[in-house]
Amino acid sequence: MRFKDLRIIPILLFMLLPVITVHAQYYNSLSGFVRSRDNSQPLSGATIRVDQLKIEALTNQHGFYHLSAPSGRYLVQINYPGFVGFRDSILIDSIQQMNFRLEKDLLLDGLESNHSLHSEDVLTDVISNKIDVPIDLLEDIPNVLSVQDALKGLQLLPGVDFSSDGGNDLFVRGSEAGQNLLRLDGAPVYSMGHAYGYFSNFDPMALRSIQLYKGVAPARFGGRVGGILDMTSRLGNPDEVYAHLGINPMMFNLNAQMPISESGATMAVNVRRTYIDILLAPFLVGDQLALGDIQMGLKFPLKNQSELHLNYYYGSDKYKLNLDGDSGTSVEYTFGDKLQNHTASLRLNKVVNNKIFVSSQVYFSGFNQESFFEELNLAPGNGEPRRVYNLLEFFAGETGFNFDVEYYKNNTHTYRMGWQNGLRLLNTGRLTEERYSMTNSLMSSEFIGSEKMKLPLESSFYFEDDWVINKDLRVNLGGRLPIYIHNGAFRAIPEPRLSLRKKIDPKTAIKTSYGWTNQFVHLYNNGTSTLASIIWVPVDKDVKPVSTHQITASLVRNLGEDFQWQNDLYYKSIQNLPLYIIGDPNNYFEYKDNLHTGKGNAYGFESLIKKHHGYFTGWMGYALSWSNRDFEDINAGESFPAATDRRHQFKMSWMLTVPQLTLSGNLVMSTGSPFSLPVSVYRDIEGREVLNYDQINNYRGVTYQRFDVRLLYSWGLDDFDMNHSLEFTIYNLTNRENPYAIEASFNGDQGSYEAFNLSSFKLLPSLAYRLTL
Repeated sequence: MRFKDLRIIPILLFMLLPVITVHAQYYNSLSGFVRSRDNSQPLSGATIRVDQLKIEALTNQHGFYHLSAPSGRYLVQINYPGFVGFRDSILIDSIQQMNFRLEKDLLLDGLESNHSLHSEDVLTDVISNKIDVPIDLLEDIPNVLSVQDALKGLQLLPGVDFSSDGGNDLFVRGSEAGQNLLRLDGAPVYSMGHAYGYFSNFDPMALRSIQLYKGVAPARFGGRVGGILDMTSRLGNPDEVYAHLGINPMMFNLNAQMPISESGATMAVNVRRTYIDILLAPFLVGDQLALGDIQMGLKFPLKNQSELHLNYYYGSDKYKLNLDGDSGTSVEYTFGDKLQNHTASLRLNKVVNNKIFVSSQVYFSGFNQESFFEELNLAPGNGEPRRVYNLLEFFAGETGFNFDVEYYKNNTHTYRMGWQNGLRLLNTGRLTEERYSMTNSLMSSEFIGSEKMKLPLESSFYFEDDWVINKDLRVNLGGRLPIYIHNGAFRAIPEPRLSLRKKIDPKTAIKTSYGWTNQFVHLYNNGTSTLASIIWVPVDKDVKPVSTHQITASLVRNLGEDFQWQNDLYYKSIQNLPLYIIGDPNNYFEYKDNLHTGKGNAYGFESLIKKHHGYFTGWMGYALSWSNRDFEDINAGESFPAATDRRHQFKMSWMLTVPQLTLSGNLVMSTGSPFSLPVSVYRDIEGREVLNYDQINNYRGVTYQRFDVRLLYSWGLDDFDMNHSLEFTIYNLTNRENPYAIEASFNGDQGSYEAFNLSSFKLLPSLAYRLTL
């Protein structure tokens, strides 16, 4: 059977699986929320188990759970990694609502026992290749300049890579950065980095949960063919005021959480900003280097265990540099960039009754960039402009509405269904050049690009059935129907999803998944650059959607009480894959002229072993993978490795915690990235040397190696209820020159062209201070 014939399998399963055996219906139930006692944050993925009835359930993203049972007294167990489990006898003889608050699991001297990846729910959850990443872990791993960064921690997982040293983009199992869906509080994020990608927008201090889907995601997620990163923000603490101040060589961050009313309303605020520009203000003289962000969350409790959530994020980068011209000239140059990110969402979570949980949301997301170049001639000639100003502008965003319903029919079936609508707001770029006279009067103005905003609409319906066939066999059966409309194009493509989990024994489970996904927006880049463009291009009657079919298989086994081992296989085929190669720089904005369409695939094996409890925690992973591309009109029609191709990856992250000291480290080794280098040199009709790039990604860089260490020393002042800490970090301890780009340059001494590496960071020490109240 050819791979494309496998599409019929999900359709047959949709027809066969509804032949369901009759299960007992119970009118008694236990439902409510599971939260942290420390800060009242919902615990997503907590396991609720009743062994006498051989039933178990997981809390949803908002901490809500439901169980049905006949009248009787049962031993109920609730577990969540890093927290002390609940275990008690509960009488269930009616429709009952009970909320639980779990305490953090502490070792001797008050040390937290869990700094590793979640493990309990991996055997329970039917979705394979889903990772719940603990926020504490992301706060404690070594990072560049001691800047806490959510995405840097994810890059330490096998199957997740980055384009260049220090970069914050994510390559998930061969997918490119523009093929991943990043959501912050339900709003899609179109740009994720400060300082051109070296630091992400996401501070772990501001987040309460991060879920990463490396493989097939449930039907409620769609719109991208790569990985899914779903993040939710903190909403505050209703019990007490919490404040944290951190200062590192790059920036300071302030995090505060507090109650704002006796009714239980709360607020969380997180602010980050660089301070280098303030300290160097006397020396900058018109130059500017500033970046920062603010993230806020508000929660208002309503009746019947319902809540209203308001979240907002704003990030800004401002760069400006003045340069003098060549010696003896009177020309001055000024370069600058202004980048802004916004997301806002308003969500209503409502418990309709003990079986129905409803969430409705409106959101907005936007990213815009303004880059300018100004040439100032202090002594222009007759008729020449005194000032030439060039402004390059981009915008990408989305506004939408989501409505999601969870119906807990019984212990056997949980139905999820929803309607998701997104109106994209895309400006594919415009360049304006203005010329001014000595009196600063406008002499002329030229415009290249598009003035109109493109407004594609994507409306999707989805349905999922989380079906517990028995205590060992569980299935998530779902489907998604995206309907896309833009510029004469109408597309409606059904997307079946199927995930299955089978427990071999209490400590071992196998999982398999199939998913068909389509993507109706592309990230426009030149195919070989390590710096991705921020132009987002919509699908229309000429530009096709990317389509992928993916199959995964996993084996998960608990090794004793503290270790877990997971092995994954995956295969992904990709159709209608876009590749943009810019031939004429003056034709940059005509993306259809630069578009090539082909196909590709990605497949591989991943193994991850983790220790999730005790003084010493961490994980070690290995990945063997391939990612290939095929275009009839590129590379002479021969297959070539994608920029995301990494043959071998070995990653290890560990942490040792003792009283007052935490020592942690990262080790990353990876096959080098593919690059395009010229294969020959020829002279054009005017005698100029031209480099011939007739092959793509024909050269692979040196092996990537990096070892980072971090030492954290903490002490407290009990009388003032304060905790201080000093953090010393060394990034790239081995001083390895890892390339972020490889370029060809003419060597005058040798009379030939040669390749050379451009590196981001060598050995880089840093010191940070943190204060917690």
